Amino acid sequence: MLFGYVAASVLALSAVLPVHAAEQPLEIGYLPILPAAQLFVGLESGDLLPEGEPAPKLVSFQSGPALTQALIAG
Repeated sequence: MLFGYVAASVLALSAVLPVHAAEQPLEIGYLPILPAAQLFVGLESGDLLPEGEPAPKLVSFQSGPALTQALIAG
């Protein structure tokens, strides 16, 4: 029963979402702290993005709450 509701929701959202969304570059938010260095190593080595994908837009946040608010806001 619950699976049916989830499947219906996914189908409804896929019909509403714009088709050109894949053309927009990926936005990655990060905090400027040492554990975020993995992100930059992965981007420089080419392990995070498939070939042909545009470079992601990196957005630096100064605090966790600001990053969380941006994540929730979309």
